[in-house]
Amino acid sequence: MKRPQRGAGGIFVFILLLLAMVFIAAMFTLSNTSSSVDLRKQTATSLANAAAALEQFASQSGRLPCPADPTLDTGLAVPNNASVNCTNPTGTLPWATIGMRRDDAIDAWGWKIGYRVYSGNGGMTQANGASMVNCDTVQALNPVGLDGNGLCQVVAGRHDTPDTTFVAGKGLSVNDFGTTYDGTNATGGAAYVLISFGPSGFGAYTESGTQNPNSPTSNDEKNNLKATGPFVLEAASAPTVPPSDSTHYDDILFYRTITGLARNANLAARDWPDDNVTSSNAFNQGAVSAALGGTDPRNNGGNTGQTSLSFAFATVTGFDSSGNQAISFTNGSSGASDAIGVASPSGGGGNDLSSTGGEGLRFDFAGAVQQQLSVSLANFTFFDSAEVKFYEVDRATNVATLVDTVDKIGCTFSGGSASFTIDAGTTFNRAEIRPIPNFFGSASAFRVEEVRTCIAGVTCQTNLFSSGAQC
Repeated sequence: MKRPQRGAGGIFVFILLLLAMVFIAAMFTLSNTSSSVDLRKQTATSLANAAAALEQFASQSGRLPCPADPTLDTGLAVPNNASVNCTNPTGTLPWATIGMRRDDAIDAWGWKIGYRVYSGNGGMTQANGASMVNCDTVQALNPVGLDGNGLCQVVAGRHDTPDTTFVAGKGLSVNDFGTTYDGTNATGGAAYVLISFGPSGFGAYTESGTQNPNSPTSNDEKNNLKATGPFVLEAASAPTVPPSDSTHYDDILFYRTITGLARNANLAARDWPDDNVTSSNAFNQGAVSAALGGTDPRNNGGNTGQTSLSFAFATVTGFDSSGNQAISFTNGSSGASDAIGVASPSGGGGNDLSSTGGEGLRFDFAGAVQQQLSVSLANFTFFDSAEVKFYEVDRATNVATLVDTVDKIGCTFSGGSASFTIDAGTTFNRAEIRPIPNFFGSASAFRVEEVRTCIAGVTCQTNLFSSGAQC
């Protein structure tokens, strides 16, 4: 009779116990990993909620708040008003200032959420510092720079500061998984950064307001402690990498670029309508009278006695083949509007511009060069022709370079107003309009009611364009 093999049974039991221990250890590791993932998700949600509150604050105030004093439990920004500089640049989320609860400013591991904001001259914490409302998204001509506070300007009701000028060189530097956002980007750098210092909490502030004495050894985590970074987002280290390791990383960050903040807070730049038209002058009685210093332009039969008059956006000079001549004014009649011409004997003594004697008007436009010219003429009929010359004048030397010449034929039978628009194909800041003999070789005559200049690629029409013939 064989004895039972007790040794084999013992080994079997040992193997079962070993497998059970491995299973329990695996389940414990899985539980810990799952718990860590849940805590990171919870913290990421807290950061997103804080960002929404910051952007709501910016929407209402036009700026971002300064950080709170991390050693205090007030949750108030310091200073708690618009300020160029902040007292605690490495402070924490000002939860009370932005209308949140105290618990909203604590991450899942019990650390205060860090808050960094772009401040200083041109920064987000000054009055209207986060607002791009006065910036222009389309400013091809005559752009202006920022004001002394680094904000977009409004000059004489015009919004001529490009949005690209506003963001250039601004913002905190953030490296987001290898992609850097800073003042060289079209979006600008980060307007603000929210930071959870992760489960290790190295450098974080506790709920009681004391700073964790342990400092990170990782350069990326060290940068995230600074006031201006450069801040780093990257994947969390494996659980096997201890916080003391120089490669350790467990921070969680949330940031918003300058243009992203402006968009979310309804403070974004816009295409202001006054940018397409760079000058517009209607030569009605009021405008001509103002250019004459209040004198009635109908005096002396409409002869103003002035060879040159300055209007809102242009200086107008009368001339004929012999030199400068006095500008004339005529009240509108028979479907035509008030208009100007030349009071010269060479044209038979009338107030029209006449091809007899080479009469014309020269328009020197203020501001930057432009590319389109829209013109409305009185009594520009099928029997009239006009020549328009475009120049670019170097204002330093007053040297005028002819860049284009265009001839136009009238398009009405009985007079009244007629309009046309010319794209010169290049930029100009001076135009000359004169009658030339028509295709029969007969003299042409008309008057100028209105001129308007515009940038390229937009609809360019005088105010009178639709009220008469369109040539």
